[in-house]
Amino acid sequence: MSTYQYPFRGKFRITCRFGKKGSWAAGWHIGNDIVGDDNPTIYPICAGTVQSINGHGKAYGNHICMKHDDGMVSLYAHLKNISVKVGQKVTLNTPLGIMGATGNANGAHLHLELHRSIWKYPAKGSSPETATWLIDAVSWIEDHVKEGEKMIEAKDLTVSVKDKLVTVKAVNVDGSNYVLLRDVPKLMPVISIGYDENRKMPKIE
Repeated sequence: MSTYQYPFRGKFRITCRFGKKGSWAAGWHIGNDIVGDDNPTIYPICAGTVQSINGHGKAYGNHICMKHDDGMVSLYAHLKNISVKVGQKVTLNTPLGIMGATGNANGAHLHLELHRSIWKYPAKGSSPETATWLIDAVSWIEDHVKEGEKMIEAKDLTVSVKDKLVTVKAVNVDGSNYVLLRDVPKLMPVISIGYDENRKMPKIE
């Protein structure tokens, strides 16, 4: 199983999610827009080899396409500058470049995409459900993240929210469950956290 990580070290914000409908050529956002708040340096989400640089159109600005050992392909767009070369093998600690606003970008950020096997832009009128080779990179990273020397697996966790059962993805670290960021909205608004004696599970009120 390949090890994945977030592309920024330190705090970051997701400013536009995968799948959002809008004026993009496909009609929806095929990647995630991420802003590194602490450090603008961008790192690979997984070890691999640089496939191409600036090979997928001017709208992406300065961008890198990378093939990973598990066959996935990631794209990093709108970079201020690029620090790698085509054919270069990179590790999780290889800086790819600096977050920027080149191409069609409003403000400095990283546009991150993840594709199965090969980079391919979806047709207009498609959707995340029909473009099955496209993957929500942030969700994928959350499901394949590594802490220290141990792989953390995200599993289903069912909780009671306002007396309704809700299933979210969570990781267990040292006996504590941490809900993945993408599922936090399912638990809002959170007033208090306790234990449901009847259902024998965590309860959120």
